[in-house]
Amino acid sequence: MTRTEVTVRGAGIFGLCCAWACLRRGARVRVIDPFGVAAGASGGVVGALAPHVPEQWNEKKAFQLDSLLMAPEWWQDIETVSGLSPGYARLG
Repeated sequence: MTRTEVTVRGAGIFGLCCAWACLRRGARVRVIDPFGVAAGASGGVVGALAPHVPEQWNEKKAFQLDSLLMAPEWWQDIETVSGLSPGYARLG
């Protein structure tokens, strides 16, 4: 049986989440980041999921809402497996 190999460049929140999703699906995963894990690039808007208001609803807002609704279960799984709190909070 062939096992999929995935290389993720970037060990910020987005890269690590992608790596985690691939790993949970059985891939062999390698994460590469020349600056190390959580070196600061995730300080931008990648971690923000805010579909805001229903006006001008579009596919992007629908994706954001779906992601927001899945987040508690996703982060609980991370906490259960790692034994560490990921610090997830739904604010605002």
